[in-house]
Amino acid sequence: MTDEQSKADETYKYIIKRLGIRFHRRLGYDGDEIDFKNVELIPPIRDKKIMDVVYVVDGEYFQNLEHQSTPVYPPKMEDIFKYRVYFQADEELPGRTCVIATYDINRGITDAEIPYNINFHPDFFYTKKLSAKKTIKTISDKNSKQIPLTDDEAIDLLIAPDMEHDCDIRELLETTTQLLNDAVITDEQFYFDLIECQKKILQRFLKKDERKEILKMLKLRAEDYGFEPGVTGFEEAVNLSFFDGKREGIDEAMLKSTRNLIRLGIAADVISEANGIDLKTINELKKELTD
Repeated sequence: MTDEQSKADETYKYIIKRLGIRFHRRLGYDGDEIDFKNVELIPPIRDKKIMDVVYVVDGEYFQNLEHQSTPVYPPKMEDIFKYRVYFQADEELPGRTCVIATYDINRGITDAEIPYNINFHPDFFYTKKLSAKKTIKTISDKNSKQIPLTDDEAIDLLIAPDMEHDCDIRELLETTTQLLNDAVITDEQFYFDLIECQKKILQRFLKKDERKEILKMLKLRAEDYGFEPGVTGFEEAVNLSFFDGKREGIDEAMLKSTRNLIRLGIAADVISEANGIDLKTINELKKELTD
């Protein structure tokens, strides 16, 4: 797997987990309640295989292979089938598989005969079937009239870079970020989640300095980050805040909040009391920010 593919895998995994049932519905499935499984490694079939995302929706389990930038081939289909059978047996629930395919739909295979006397195919969500140009026009029209976006339209802003397009990637990301900033999203938490997902998209394609410039387009609200409205220096603190991954025992949101408090000059003992993070970790974060 190339570095580009790895970044795409990480990005889609993050989006699926962040947006939950909304992204699940964008893939074409119904459902109201979603429960993500914490299992990442399944027991070996021939050897250890890494599963991407497994979750249960309304009593049916799903496995998502978030990103296939190269065509799916028969041995891969056999692995997908074995994963599905394993989880179906483990959970005693019906199971489905979805591949988010960012390659040309005319390449690769969508089903395969595998050594179990069956023909097997997962459900494919082809990003290349979508048009970035059409998506941008639709959302631009809605924004100009202050019409709220549907969930699918908002999500399409995130996945526009994997749609069919002939734009320079930076220009495309500048456009989608500005559209997200101007969009009418009636659910505030959903809007905040979309912004966090857009940051992941920017991290996938752009270097840090380029990301910082584009993020300045977003209207950042202190209350969304746990601060009082109008905190001096808040926007600068958030614009500089980029975090990939997670430290054991401390979630991403808490680390982000802690970094912002450090940048705003809050004393370490006050941060520790407020966020429950030990002084050693706070001092390590301080060092990272000054290096």
